[in-house]
Amino acid sequence: MKMELFVADADGKNAKQITNFGCASFAPTFTPDGKQLLFASNNQECDSSKFELFLIDIDGKGLLQVTNYGGFTSFPEFSPDGCKLAFVSDWKASARYEFNIFTADWKP
Repeated sequence: MKMELFVADADGKNAKQITNFGCASFAPTFTPDGKQLLFASNNQECDSSKFELFLIDIDGKGLLQVTNYGGFTSFPEFSPDGCKLAFVSDWKASARYEFNIFTADWKP
């Protein structure tokens, strides 16, 4: 499945494509300062289930890989105060389709 990320005004106008990997990028969330998106993508191995978290500026520049677990990692969310990040991953899972929930300090 091919999915790219876009940002737009609340009314859908001024849409701008942020990613163009030809892979699956999904589950985006804005960073607490609103200047970047944190999202999951399999852009290093398209059509696989190997998803990692990536950070990108809302202008589509400055791509940075955040995780490197080699499996499925996705669904990032920030705490209301912006100091913690929660996400799911099959890292250290003991069975197929088992997912663990992780939290981490977020320091931009």
